[in-house]
Amino acid sequence: MRFQAALAVALVVFVSGCSMRTPHESLNAALEKSFRAQGYDYTSSTRITKLSVSHDKTDETDRSAVYVDKGLSILRSLSLQAKGSVDIRQARSEALYDLRYAQNNVEVSVRVPLMADYENRVLYIGNSFLNTLFPMRPEDEKKLIRFDLNDTMMQSFFPEDAFNASAFRSMNRAIQEGTLKGFAEMNGSLAYYDAASGNIRVRLDHDDSVGWFVRFSDAAIVRLFQDGVLSKEEYGAYMILSDQKRISALFERFVLATDFEIALNRSGRVERVTVRLDISDAEGSFMAGIENTMSIEHYDDPHFTLDPEKAGTVHFHDVVKNFEMLMEPVNTLDKIFQEPADVNDALGVLPSALKTHRVL
Repeated sequence: MRFQAALAVALVVFVSGCSMRTPHESLNAALEKSFRAQGYDYTSSTRITKLSVSHDKTDETDRSAVYVDKGLSILRSLSLQAKGSVDIRQARSEALYDLRYAQNNVEVSVRVPLMADYENRVLYIGNSFLNTLFPMRPEDEKKLIRFDLNDTMMQSFFPEDAFNASAFRSMNRAIQEGTLKGFAEMNGSLAYYDAASGNIRVRLDHDDSVGWFVRFSDAAIVRLFQDGVLSKEEYGAYMILSDQKRISALFERFVLATDFEIALNRSGRVERVTVRLDISDAEGSFMAGIENTMSIEHYDDPHFTLDPEKAGTVHFHDVVKNFEMLMEPVNTLDKIFQEPADVNDALGVLPSALKTHRVL
């Protein structure tokens, strides 16, 4: 009986030991499972954690240092928030971008709701600063502004071979494969469970950071080339980013440090990722730090908030035309008062001009 009990205990311990994953293995499994999803919702927050440039403070005649410090102070007060959804199957995405400035009791927020339909090559912008810059007709005020990327003018900014459903899906695959390779091929001992939070942490020093970047770039560039997003010439040019020696030489004057913190949900998928990147030069005269936190939910069930069919749309060309019509009375008044031959003639023309353009 004792032998059987001991054997049972040994078997349980053996099975449990085999099923236990290292932090590195748990991270890789969670990433693979998360990337299999064809859609999700996310919130993202990016801020500058540190930013400084040393200069000679003994030279009181050099006023440029004051402006440099003020500029850095403004940059440190900026942050970018985003809340959006991604649907890989239908090749569309949306995000509410929120650029914020907060300093000295001054808070400014500029929000831009943006939706991209890669299948039909259309961009939609919700109520934003464009409604302020370009006054719209009352019946169009709540509609989404539509940008048709197939228009000749827009194609120069959004070429068809780079902005389409196939390129969108390929870019997502490139990011997925790059991320998987970056973590899978690193030294597994670099991943550990954080005692305070229970999350998986990965802290990379300079060499490990460069190595992660090179592995990510290599997998991503190969994927984009295989999918036809990059031409043979572009592929050759971008492959420098996957050259360990060249990238190491490029960053030899700098010191890099990267910190990943990954939280998993109950289903074993990634729930939140925080990335902290610090960079400085070898002399310490320049230091910068940036932090991004992204939370992900509703895997395979993204919740879009912008609905072009329900809200209605108005083409950006029509918005501009309406703005030009509203400006016609102002342009007429400018012409009247530029060089009037006679003041009485100008005053005589003014009422009729205002009535023509329905100002009076």
